[in-house]
Amino acid sequence: MAAKYATNAPHGVYHRYTMGGCRCELCHAAMLRYNKRRLALIQRGEWKPWTDAEPVRRHVRKLRQGGMRLETIASLAGVAPGNIYKLFDAGRTRVRSHFADKLLGVRPDDTPPLHARVDSTGTRRKLQALMYMGWSAQVLTERLGMDRSFIRRVMNRSQVEGVTARAVQDLFAELSIVGPPVRTRYERASATRAQRYARERGWVSALAWDDIDNPKEKPKGLARGEAS
Repeated sequence: MAAKYATNAPHGVYHRYTMGGCRCELCHAAMLRYNKRRLALIQRGEWKPWTDAEPVRRHVRKLRQGGMRLETIASLAGVAPGNIYKLFDAGRTRVRSHFADKLLGVRPDDTPPLHARVDSTGTRRKLQALMYMGWSAQVLTERLGMDRSFIRRVMNRSQVEGVTARAVQDLFAELSIVGPPVRTRYERASATRAQRYARERGWVSALAWDDIDNPKEKPKGLARGEAS
């Protein structure tokens, strides 16, 4: 699964170089940036790539006991659900520090009130990332129970209702770990159109974000443009 994510990562992302095997200029530059930062942390005595897994497991259990779905935890943390499952593998004593930090950053009250107005940044980016994968606007709106103009409206608004943010968050957690169906010629054409539409507008993969909901963050590994 990790190799699949790395292969689908946009160019200019470290894992596209190390696990995806890409040696383009952008991916090579990402590798150099990562190694430079790693060396600086080592020299300052701050390089701690691994941490104890048990506090992270306890935190995830507490979130689950509070009613939060694992897919929602994964979406809020910006990690693959499968990696959270691996956290509970027998004998797992350590996890990557950056992975632990993402999960520990999810709080029980992170789910927005259903009728409150919340920032639309994360909602927009999640829809953009799904279309970048090839999920069509028609499929997304049907799955959300919205009309065809929904995605266009979200892209032009600074806020959405909490219930909308939650619905998109859950759909993103479900669809971002699988590709769109491409069994028939129609499905393949639909996926291609969605991908082309997303790329023409400078939208990016979910892997371009460390924190997809953070309005201040810029996408990683882009040669031009910025997603919003």
